[in-house]
Amino acid sequence: MFAPRSGLAGLLLATAALTAAALPQSASASFSGSSGKIAWISNGVLRVDDPYDALPPRTITTVPKAEEPLNVLSPESAVSWSPDGTKLAFVKSIPNGVFQDMTAIHVADLSQATNPDGTEGPITWERVSSPYPGKVASCNLCEDGEVTFDHAPAWTPAGDLSWIRQVYADDAAQHVAENGATVMAKPYETGLSGAVAHIPLKPYGVVESMVWPQGAGEPAVIIAGADGTQVMKASSKQKITQELGVGDMDASPDGSRMVIRTTTTSGPRMKVIRWSTGEVLYDYKLAFSDTAVRYAPDGTRLIVSGCANDRSGQQHCGWKTHRIPDPDGDVRDTDPVEEPYLDGNPAWVIGHTSALGGRSTGDIQSQDVPVIFAPGFLGSEIVCGGEKVWMPAIPPIHLERIAMAADGKTEAACPAASPTGKEVDSFLGADVYGHATDWLKDIKTRAGDPDGWYVMGWDWRKSPEESFKRVDEQIDRLVKQDLPRRQGVSRAAFATHSYGSLLMRAYIEDPARAKKVARMVTVGAPWWGAPKPVFPIAFGIEGPDFSALDLFIKNENLRTFIINSGGAYHLAPSDEYGQWLTYDAVRQDQGGVRRFLGSTGGNEALFAAARATHQKIDGFKDYAGKIDFRSVTGIGLPTVEKVSIAPSFDGQAAIGLFFGQGDGTVPVRSATQGDMGTTNPLGDDVHIQYRCGVPHMRQTADGFTQRAYADFLTSGAIPRRMPHTNCSLSGQVVKVFRNVPIGQPTPRSLGRAAPTAGGKSLADAELADEIDVIRLPGQTTIVTSDGLGGPIGFDAEGDRFSISAITDAGEGVPRQYGPVTGRVVLGGTAAQPVVSVDGQVVSPNAEGGPSAGAGSSSGTAPLARADAPADALAARLKVAKALRVDAKGRVRVTVGANMAATGTITLKGKGGKPLAKAAKMRLKKAGMTRVSLTLAKVARANIRRRGVVATLAVTLRSATGQTSRAAVKTTLRTRR
Repeated sequence: MFAPRSGLAGLLLATAALTAAALPQSASASFSGSSGKIAWISNGVLRVDDPYDALPPRTITTVPKAEEPLNVLSPESAVSWSPDGTKLAFVKSIPNGVFQDMTAIHVADLSQATNPDGTEGPITWERVSSPYPGKVASCNLCEDGEVTFDHAPAWTPAGDLSWIRQVYADDAAQHVAENGATVMAKPYETGLSGAVAHIPLKPYGVVESMVWPQGAGEPAVIIAGADGTQVMKASSKQKITQELGVGDMDASPDGSRMVIRTTTTSGPRMKVIRWSTGEVLYDYKLAFSDTAVRYAPDGTRLIVSGCANDRSGQQHCGWKTHRIPDPDGDVRDTDPVEEPYLDGNPAWVIGHTSALGGRSTGDIQSQDVPVIFAPGFLGSEIVCGGEKVWMPAIPPIHLERIAMAADGKTEAACPAASPTGKEVDSFLGADVYGHATDWLKDIKTRAGDPDGWYVMGWDWRKSPEESFKRVDEQIDRLVKQDLPRRQGVSRAAFATHSYGSLLMRAYIEDPARAKKVARMVTVGAPWWGAPKPVFPIAFGIEGPDFSALDLFIKNENLRTFIINSGGAYHLAPSDEYGQWLTYDAVRQDQGGVRRFLGSTGGNEALFAAARATHQKIDGFKDYAGKIDFRSVTGIGLPTVEKVSIAPSFDGQAAIGLFFGQGDGTVPVRSATQGDMGTTNPLGDDVHIQYRCGVPHMRQTADGFTQRAYADFLTSGAIPRRMPHTNCSLSGQVVKVFRNVPIGQPTPRSLGRAAPTAGGKSLADAELADEIDVIRLPGQTTIVTSDGLGGPIGFDAEGDRFSISAITDAGEGVPRQYGPVTGRVVLGGTAAQPVVSVDGQVVSPNAEGGPSAGAGSSSGTAPLARADAPADALAARLKVAKALRVDAKGRVRVTVGANMAATGTITLKGKGGKPLAKAAKMRLKKAGMTRVSLTLAKVARANIRRRGVVATLAVTLRSATGQTSRAAVKTTLRTRR
């Protein structure tokens, strides 16, 4: 029977036969989300701290102390965050008449703990349970005394509050039927409560703690009995596992697993077990200091008390993460299993409940961190006076209307031009960044935070720092929405594409701004720039990122816009990229590139400013892991790595392109900040994954990429491993020695037209990112990759063209075709191309034709790779479509090569009949020269009557014996 101050003796006598560790403990469960604030009890004080702000921990209230061994009716109990991360359940002592104080469940409301300006707001708390008051036996022989207390608060998956009510009653006591433990639950908002399950002291034992896994219809409890401890389902009484001793327990965010810290004959171990069966999925031996465990809200790690070394080898003690084995996760063999967690926080003592040992008192808040997507260059809307200039619903496009002044900041054409804050969804029905909206909306809705995302339109025309304020505004706006504000969220997660990645890398260079970023995945980032984005500055062709731009904009209009765009210069190769431009046979350093761009009308000051930015931000930066930084790199597509330009006397230029691995726009070395496959990139050692065969503008629309990083963005979970494929470079370069009109895509195709007998048009294929059409001076270069699209076609007018395969070894020997007239359809593979003209398959010319060195594609006449001397010689021939003959029967042509050479020039008519005596020439060094040919008298007479079609050819030989031949058709006419 129970009497004043004798309750301890009665309690221990009743339970001594069951266990020496009979005191009840606490309950908790993790809920999916991002790791947020820490709540813990130390020395009888409940505190909470946000490790990501600069404020010290806050004290909420005092609670029972574990250091008081007689505190049996008011035991210390672990705290428990609510599923929405706004409330904290804990136990606190309340008076119990003549008995010792007993504990009741209390809930603290932290939804106003942080004011909008970042200062501390109020924390209020209230009592929410009413344990039965203790009753002293009414007489010495009466068996009607009882004591009770509530402890071990936990939240149900529905957000209701549950706890354990412990009752010790004599045989005639009012609540004798509840002797033992009863799991109580109440909908928090309604105040109603009721019993969920009853677990009597006999035959089960003392219920020590409880967790209620997500999706489960009943909680799991730890029961201490004579044979050790067991984890049991409270309602069904199904045993999950039996152990010698269980000292801590938690449930995974999805409810499928549990983690327990158990005592074994070989020492303490941590075990991850399956909720449904108790099957051990993973276990490992612990240090004796590793006493506390929680499942991280991301579900891929455990959070354990103890010590771990950081990447510099310095030891940190407190909380650490322990990575759970995951064969599908983006994990490297060299990645540490354990890492310090929340480094730099005040050193707190992680207490345990009850003097006789028990469950740890700390718990980790699950936060709904917002997700922001930053599009790349040309990816956000720009308006002028309310009219959408970029991107209009249909052509024409007038980018010159939103051009910048020479300072790269001031509007030159429209003072009111500005971004709308919205991304470009689509153009002519083809997706641009509309997929980003669908992706973020879907992943955040599934995570229970349908409003916590934003696709951020920004001013890509300018340098990154011009948009920092916009990034600040969007982070601040999202974290102040209802749920994040009540949770005290202060950071955001980012997904970025292309130039948007440079924006965010520059943004986090400032440590104060970096504290606003929780994690980031960058896709297709031109960290060190790329040669291809220089094309619109120098030649007015192509668009950075959106290569199909030149389908709709005249070259001169594109150059007018792009020349003063600071953003475009940030996409040019940086110092780290290395020498990429060869001009007039000389490799150029950054000073040479600047002078070259200046000679084409480019803005040297903006180039210099972009170069200075790269010198600060090149190299990954994650602040010792405080920003979880991940990167995705596209490979498997022919990508321009270097450019060679040979000027000529007539103001034109021979342009050579050299291809290598990349995503079609960004070379792999730039995107990885090191060689492909590197585990030691420039800067911090971030994780890099590769995606094979996806064009640059389709990378963030790729389903594999979206699935791999969905949970990473919403909760910080380890990303999924991208598919392993053989991603050797396999494509082809088609060089048509004429500026082929490619038209515009047909509205019904929208870049998705099925191949027909005439092949998909170049415009449709380019808009669909199946090919890249580069219109160099005097030549159209078509770059394809195996596995993309189907046959493509163009209309030829007496054209010659060549097809070269591209592999990891470079560009192969070209197959020469033509001259042909009709509908040319290109199909097959890079290794075995199939070419037809008006439906008839044609073979390459046996006699060859205009040729190129390995790895190059050039306009006017090809150039060889400067780093491939075995293929260095390349002849060049500049001839107009109509070649004029003077009164003395002479014609003058421009011939050249990229190295010293000698050779012969011939002029032949129909059937190969010579029209002039072959002329010899000699070049003492690389360059161009003028050569005169004198026509035979018969040829002159024919020309006077009518024009004569002729073929001009040059064959050159270098001092080392290399040969190169170039030929072109022309029409001979007399001068008038």
